[in-house]
Amino acid sequence: MNQTTFYIVLSVIVFTIILGFVISFVLEIKKDKNEKIEKIFVLIDLTDVGDEARRWVIQHGKPSLKNEKIFYKKNKGFSKFKKENFKGLYLISSKIRSFFRKVSKKNEENENEYRPVNGNPSGGYIYTEHRSLTGCDNERKKTKWWSCGDIEKGLIKIEDKIIEISKIAKRLKSEFYIIIMPWPDTLNFGQKIFNWEKFNQDLCGKSECTKLINLFPKFKEIKQKDENWLKTLYLNNDIHLTTKGNSIVANEIKFNAF
Repeated sequence: MNQTTFYIVLSVIVFTIILGFVISFVLEIKKDKNEKIEKIFVLIDLTDVGDEARRWVIQHGKPSLKNEKIFYKKNKGFSKFKKENFKGLYLISSKIRSFFRKVSKKNEENENEYRPVNGNPSGGYIYTEHRSLTGCDNERKKTKWWSCGDIEKGLIKIEDKIIEISKIAKRLKSEFYIIIMPWPDTLNFGQKIFNWEKFNQDLCGKSECTKLINLFPKFKEIKQKDENWLKTLYLNNDIHLTTKGNSIVANEIKFNAF
């Protein structure tokens, strides 16, 4: 009888949500079918530091996204009267205003188009001074993207969870791999403030992972040799990978783990 081999691929971004489900699923497979969980891969993304620090909370023993309240402005006075008694005119004028707002917004977006290669606050902690990035040096102790202490908090939570996954992998007698890769701005500005590669190499040691699969050297090599590296590796004005970029990652995983 042929035995099926299972591989689990996780991202720390969603790890807090799916850990319980994944482990229950794995244990059920082993109990019911005696299947072997050969390898577990965890991709730790640069944005996970901020996500772990700000987006997730534990409620009733389970991970949950923080609630964000949305406040709706009530129609009062003459605005309410117009909406209730001149519905046709209100609808037409609303559509016209909406059209011009979209045109104005599109022009503004073209002028201020988001280009990750020029800097990204979510992953900027590796090349931006932390006190300035997180607001520790101002009275409010926060900025638009961070609050003072978030970086340290996020790193600690990631470390704890990776060690927890490693313990589970050992119980299952599975190989455990950590994967990291750079963003466009990482390749552009480097790691002059915080060395993400060293952090994850040390984390692999602490968690006794099978191996750290580090895509930084490969991506750096491509950047040096290919003048169109940004287009080759990443989607337009995005941190996500092209088909070529994903193929490179897949080959590195295959080379290092199979």
